[in-house]
Amino acid sequence: MAYWNLYFIAKFVLFYGDHIDFHIWPNLVFALVLIPELKHKGWRMSRHILAYPVAFVLLYHDTRFPSLRQILAHQSDLSGFSVGYVWELAQRLIEPKAVLALIIAAMLFWFAKRWLRITSFVMLIMLLGVPLWSYRQALLPAPVVVAAAQPQAGKAAAPWQATPVSSTVADSNTLDSMLAGFYRSEASRQVTFGKPAEGVPPFDIIFLQICSLAWDDLDFIGDRQPALFNKLDLVFRNFGSAASYSGPAAIRLLRASCGQRPHASLYSAAPSQCFVMRELEQAGFQTQFLMNHDGHFGGFIADVQQRGMMSQPPLPIGDTPVYLKAFDETPIHDDYAVLEKWWKGRLNSPVQRVGLYYNTISLHDGNHYPGASPGASMKTYKPRLEKLLADVEHFLNLLASSGRHVAVVFVPEHGAGLRGDRIQIAGLREIPTPRISLVPVGVKLIGSPRNHASPMLIDKPSSYLALSKMLANFIARDPFASGSPAIADYLDDLPLTEFEAENGDVQIFRYSGRYYLHNKGEEWAEYLQ
Repeated sequence: MAYWNLYFIAKFVLFYGDHIDFHIWPNLVFALVLIPELKHKGWRMSRHILAYPVAFVLLYHDTRFPSLRQILAHQSDLSGFSVGYVWELAQRLIEPKAVLALIIAAMLFWFAKRWLRITSFVMLIMLLGVPLWSYRQALLPAPVVVAAAQPQAGKAAAPWQATPVSSTVADSNTLDSMLAGFYRSEASRQVTFGKPAEGVPPFDIIFLQICSLAWDDLDFIGDRQPALFNKLDLVFRNFGSAASYSGPAAIRLLRASCGQRPHASLYSAAPSQCFVMRELEQAGFQTQFLMNHDGHFGGFIADVQQRGMMSQPPLPIGDTPVYLKAFDETPIHDDYAVLEKWWKGRLNSPVQRVGLYYNTISLHDGNHYPGASPGASMKTYKPRLEKLLADVEHFLNLLASSGRHVAVVFVPEHGAGLRGDRIQIAGLREIPTPRISLVPVGVKLIGSPRNHASPMLIDKPSSYLALSKMLANFIARDPFASGSPAIADYLDDLPLTEFEAENGDVQIFRYSGRYYLHNKGEEWAEYLQ
């Protein structure tokens, strides 16, 4: 195989370092094709030419990157990335230890090929070393997180620590059956909003949908309990966003009045009663749409207007200051300035009740400060998060100073994926893992007569349907009245939703405390964090 030995040696190094998988049979067939010495120059040249694309495809197959079909499905979005952001992502693929190991392996190859038959060693490793190593790894105890002990005072337990873990791994048939049952159950669930009772003082409802914030991102930057969360009335600690991209997450929130649907159904018609903003309109709210970005990337505006049934255009923000430049070099406006401008207009409006949907991408991967070179968005994530949370807190104070009653729902779309894992580099979100799709959701009742020393924590598995039911309960029984029930009484009937997240052909499902990954056309496999 001559220098093709170095190709296989490099893959062995990456495999033993747990950077890639190694599929024995296709690699073995490829090696056997390369081994024979061909005397005819034309045949040698033809094999040489054909081997390069085969080697690339085989290497990609051994990696844990998304399938080429999934990448092609997002081709139009990828083409919108700036050159600086593409370079930043490329740098994350390079791990110094892996590069050093490859360099050492190459040096050993050049030294040893003069005296040893390298091909024999390569075949021996492929036929014995790789299977034995795989068998050894299979015998090791799985790194499954067990149920957490009681968290320290003032410190919340991670969402994936809330459910006791089964001692056995489920098979594909069981998971297919459970997922089908999950969808059947979700298809039958629905929340209907009534109208406020006569004489009940009006209040507003504001959705703050935050791009790129998950519990794991907070853990990663060392700030799991931000000060803002302590000032909320409710915090959902086991909330599944069911998505890892902005468009699907926005659609799911705007269709919150029905149970969770498969990803593909988001792009087809849904019953009118599923749309939470339409439900609010029928309850007497005027709905409004606001963003701190232009909304054109990935067809976000179309997702909100056409698939979320918010036909009105986003409110103008052109005279507010630009805070960041996005991964596609479009402007991102200052969150507080945008929200303050909207609130001033709201106070001058005669409309009694308003339901606002606000979307911000200030935390999105690839963002950079104006005038600064792109490429350091991972380093700027923490200060950008701190500013966003401070802006939200400042906005809550502004609402409180007005004397009006407002229910504010803080609900991230998905996480930033800051940590990455063995199957996905930091910042990529093609696979909606629990580190990306378990998000911190909070509720603040501005003007409530109750003063809470700390938020009420909801640890049961939940998703958007619970938010819709909670708001329906608020409309039915005014939570701002002095004689209204305790906040816990509004939550007794909240629907539970087990964690299931998907993106195109990829699904993650939580069953008996374990997470399972399913790629279209493949068997289920346990997802190990």
